[in-house]
Amino acid sequence: MIPDVPREELLAAIDKFDKELRSTEEWSSWEQKGPHKYAISHDGQRYPVKQIIRMATGEKDFSGGQEANSYVRKRGLRVTNLRDGSDEGDGMGIREGLETILSNYTSARAEDFAGHELWSTFKETKRAIEAAKAIKERNTLRVKPSRGQGNWVSIPWIAVFDARETTTIQRGVYSVYLFREDMTGVYLALAQGITEYGDNKELYGGTRRDIENHLVARARALRRFCGDLIQHGFALDNGIDLHSDTTLGSGYEASTVAYKFYDADSVPDDSALADDLEDILTAYNRYLNSEDSQSRLWCIYVGRQAAENFDLGRSEGTWGANAENKFKEVHAGDSLLFVHSLASDMSPTRRGFPRVKLPEELRGTAALLVRAKVTSDVFEDSSPLWPDDVYPYRFHFQEEDEDHDIEFNTETFPTEVVEAVRLSASTQGRPVLVEEIAGKVPAKQGGLEELVKHTNLTRSQLEEIESLLREKKQIIFEGPPGAGKTYIAELFARYFTRNPLKGSHDERLAIVQFHQSYGYEDFVQGIRPQTNAKGQLEYRVQDGIFKYLCDVARRNPDEDFVILIDEINRGNISRIFGELLFLLEYRDEEVSLPYSRPGDPMFSIPERVYLLGTMNTTDRSLAQIDYALRRRFYFYRMLPVVDGEAPVLKRWLEKQDLSQENRDQILRLFINLNNRIQSHLGEHFQVGHSYFMTQDIGTDDGRRRVWAHAIEPLVEEYFYSWRDKEVLSEFELERLLSDQDSQE
Repeated sequence: MIPDVPREELLAAIDKFDKELRSTEEWSSWEQKGPHKYAISHDGQRYPVKQIIRMATGEKDFSGGQEANSYVRKRGLRVTNLRDGSDEGDGMGIREGLETILSNYTSARAEDFAGHELWSTFKETKRAIEAAKAIKERNTLRVKPSRGQGNWVSIPWIAVFDARETTTIQRGVYSVYLFREDMTGVYLALAQGITEYGDNKELYGGTRRDIENHLVARARALRRFCGDLIQHGFALDNGIDLHSDTTLGSGYEASTVAYKFYDADSVPDDSALADDLEDILTAYNRYLNSEDSQSRLWCIYVGRQAAENFDLGRSEGTWGANAENKFKEVHAGDSLLFVHSLASDMSPTRRGFPRVKLPEELRGTAALLVRAKVTSDVFEDSSPLWPDDVYPYRFHFQEEDEDHDIEFNTETFPTEVVEAVRLSASTQGRPVLVEEIAGKVPAKQGGLEELVKHTNLTRSQLEEIESLLREKKQIIFEGPPGAGKTYIAELFARYFTRNPLKGSHDERLAIVQFHQSYGYEDFVQGIRPQTNAKGQLEYRVQDGIFKYLCDVARRNPDEDFVILIDEINRGNISRIFGELLFLLEYRDEEVSLPYSRPGDPMFSIPERVYLLGTMNTTDRSLAQIDYALRRRFYFYRMLPVVDGEAPVLKRWLEKQDLSQENRDQILRLFINLNNRIQSHLGEHFQVGHSYFMTQDIGTDDGRRRVWAHAIEPLVEEYFYSWRDKEVLSEFELERLLSDQDSQE
């Protein structure tokens, strides 16, 4: 192994080579002599790689080629191929490139920028990233490194852009390796451009804080595309720390959507780096393939005193402004949300568009919401548009739909939309960009009425569940297969955390399924193997999904967080939860985790972290859970048939395009089936209503298919241990149907 010496020793050896060896017969034309394939390129001269290393270290017994080239490159020197003069890239992986930059960037700042050897390392690292499978399989991706323009930048980066979104770090969403200013580590992040916000301060507020708040809000909205990254060790918050006091550094930190940190002393091997790159690019691609990335949304508040102008503008399909900068960046294809006459609007009684100050806790009804699409770029027209002024700067729009008397607050619409409307009101109806939710007004954050519609539970049932969860902080939905436990649990968790009921969710919700192999290391904290910079295997402490959720919740004390644990009784409860059994009951207590190091903070479960589990009660081998855990949870029983009624299936059938006779027949069949099972096995052994919630359940063929491939196998499993198999004949479809007919 080559002895470890600093870059300065290599530079001293280069200087000594020039003074003492270059003019000698042995070395005067060394490039043409012997088996030399590579050279160190420095200040316009070439130097033999192995000879410089020997002179710098005194070591003579080492191999040339990859080992020697890598050693030199890691110390910030450029290696070229003597045959064609190109940079020698063989063997330069992503890890080697990142480590070389981390090791040498600080010293490079004190040297001349132009022609510095470290730039070749950036370019070689770029090539290594481009060679990764995650990049090669996506032909719209571009890799670009930066160390500054004319001067060393405080925070260098290597970005991966998708040409469909952006080709610059200044705008749009992109993935990036962001180096800390002090070079103690590097982040792989999903981030958003920050320069466009500084260039358009009037659109986002005039101060640096306004812009950073906008970036943070947008980052939060974008995290709904990144939920699965938590399980791959990424963080979904604004906890990134670039160790920088610069405006640029704080901007990068505010803009970050998701990130993973690599310490300078323990950058993972190329295989692990490639996996991380694949994970973050998958999330990036989800965003790019969503409607959110296709266009932008502008919110416009129209005060009650501007009702006449609003009507005229809608009739003409034209909107105007008296200053060009109010419509800056509005383009054809963008989306619009007009919000008119909020109940809290106390507009002055003058005509036009007065400045309106809306309360911070924006609640109440909007008289009208209009969704529209911009159909032209901004143009000038001096003909009259509205009675009170000319408003010569204009664009055309086409309405898509409208709603009247809509509750408008942060419980029914995303916070980003509400804040944009508030800003628009305070700036005389100027359009405010809500880029964080992009090309359409998103689904409203799940409200209780929407939850009723999707779950087919009653409002009182859902209110009871919410009350139980807030009181106990832990609840388990229990019931037979097909009762909708997991489906309802996820919808309820989305509602509870103020996420949309459909689509991606943000970091306030985590979902996991327990199984026999799942352990404390996955859920709370454990030791994971990693390869260090020297290629040696090390074991490092890594947080599990629940501890990570608690850490994020601790930084956001005003938000509700939920971890949904599907099939909670299938895991080894005592092994998975460990000391959490104590903390679940005593939220104000703290414990030291088994893998805590001296100086680590004690661990507790934040007050607003809630656990929601599901449990199948028909699997008797699993149904009995630890009594210590049981008393820490409330249990909510979900039975398809109770007292001869099937309310959930009944509500679902009422929404289907079926005759009343057909609905009644399906409902009676379902109730008779479950009553018969219960008469033999008890109420826990039922068939869930989801088996009957198929589009063709109203047809004979549809019922027979469900019966043959779902109901009969499940019933046979229920009666597997019975000696008297004749009991199964009671559950033949024809017999149940004939019994049903005779009852009529």
